[in-house]
Amino acid sequence: MRTWIQSCRKNHDACNWDLESFLPSRLLDLQAFQTGQDVKLVSLRTEDFDDQQFQPEYVTLSHCWGPPENRPVTTTKANLKDRMNRISIDELSNTFRDAVRITRELGERYLWIDSLCIIQDDGDDWAREAALMAKIYGQSFCTLAALDSKDSTEGCRLVSDIQNIGNFLEFDSGDSKNDRFSYRIRIFEDEPREWHEEYGDNPYRHRDYGNHPLRTRAWTLQERELSRRNIHFGKDQMLWECRELKASTQLPWHHKKPEDDFEQWPIRNQLFEDLAPGGSVQMRDRWYGLVEDYSFRRLTNETDKLPALSGLAQNFQHAVPQAEYLAGIWSTHLPAALLWRTRYTARRPMSYIAPTWSWASIVGNITYESQRLIDTGGRFEERPQESHFDCDFGNLSVERISTRPKHNDKYGAILSASLSLNGALLTNIDSNPQLWRLEHDYHGGCQANLTKDGVVVGMFYLDVLDEMPYTKELFCLKIRAEPHTSQVSRPSELFEGEVGDLVMGLVLTKEIGNGIHVSNQYSRIGLARWVTMSLFESSRPSTVTLL
Repeated sequence: MRTWIQSCRKNHDACNWDLESFLPSRLLDLQAFQTGQDVKLVSLRTEDFDDQQFQPEYVTLSHCWGPPENRPVTTTKANLKDRMNRISIDELSNTFRDAVRITRELGERYLWIDSLCIIQDDGDDWAREAALMAKIYGQSFCTLAALDSKDSTEGCRLVSDIQNIGNFLEFDSGDSKNDRFSYRIRIFEDEPREWHEEYGDNPYRHRDYGNHPLRTRAWTLQERELSRRNIHFGKDQMLWECRELKASTQLPWHHKKPEDDFEQWPIRNQLFEDLAPGGSVQMRDRWYGLVEDYSFRRLTNETDKLPALSGLAQNFQHAVPQAEYLAGIWSTHLPAALLWRTRYTARRPMSYIAPTWSWASIVGNITYESQRLIDTGGRFEERPQESHFDCDFGNLSVERISTRPKHNDKYGAILSASLSLNGALLTNIDSNPQLWRLEHDYHGGCQANLTKDGVVVGMFYLDVLDEMPYTKELFCLKIRAEPHTSQVSRPSELFEGEVGDLVMGLVLTKEIGNGIHVSNQYSRIGLARWVTMSLFESSRPSTVTLL
């Protein structure tokens, strides 16, 4: 761990360039007492330190809280004064004690742990600190991640013998008198484990992720993504991750990538969008990838759906400075960002979380596969231009966006939101349940033939299966043209013979207020794909509001 950190601090410019004058509201002081192992909470302020003096560093912990019977110790309004005075080391769980010991052995004095550094029964304090997550983890010296521990009783699972996951021989080579020309070589009996396989990152997006408990928790996505350095304590070995390197105990010097690793190509929204690394196309797809990963993860409290992504959204704002954040979607990504679909079994939350047009309104896994193309080989930035039809949104544009945040954090929980689209082409489609042929596709989603007057005109992917029987009137809203090289192939049985231009869009139902339909206000119930453009021949552009 020390070697990784020292090398990163010395050689990795990307890991050291954006440090700010920031300290969390509270930290655990691990050197508060000259004798014993006890710690205490302290409140440090940036103004307590001279500008010339380097501010104290701190380490952060990422961990699973676990079920109520194994919940870690917390700070509450009742015990805050005691916590500021002393916390017995014996009171801490195994994971917390490991984190304290590791932090001390790395030569650091301060540690941030959410359950102790946030007042858990103070709603205002919790909301304020949740809004600071981007800085708390982003300005952390390093994050210790208890990757394979399902609760705080299981510790950080430090492993001392890595021979048990693969035999290898190790020896030094070269000039032993000159460090510059000396080498350490490992020869493995079998292939070393790939980093993404060990951690649980799936590069292909369409398979399940790993089984590490921390990997499945929603709050921990931003903790990992925001941290400049992560040390993950896995079942069999430690993993290092910073902005320039991924390494493991087996291969501490470099990242072994899968030989057949590939990236699906994100589709442009305009013909001449920037395809370079870090450009608008790739950054948009990065956000799509983050929310896909996030939707796979679990939350103890459903109402944390947006707050648990708040820090990551604040950080991503730097990549889209002109964009407005809208319940998990960026305004500059609209209207294409509406074209997500559910995977496996999904449901609506018990209470309001987000508008129906946002993926955050779904409890379940979602995918943005509709916005990616087949990887046809070669370099992504040198690929051929899409056709004018591929990038065609017609005259559809965003007219008005409205959101009401629940607290002061515009990236956090909301009370309501609406989206008005101008130039919308909308048409009625059949809604008689007897006309629907429901089946589970290879992604585990629920699909049906989309029909008009009994004739199949496209495919309909339901957001939530249980919503279907209660729908009396359905509409199809055109969003954009179907790309000719979509990542997902058009079902061969969908149409027979030649078909004209195809588009994708949303399936909507009219919003009901006081028992009557509200004019031009709609709720989303699904994604429409491979819809014949002729369906909209008689439609006139209008303004619709999605709720």
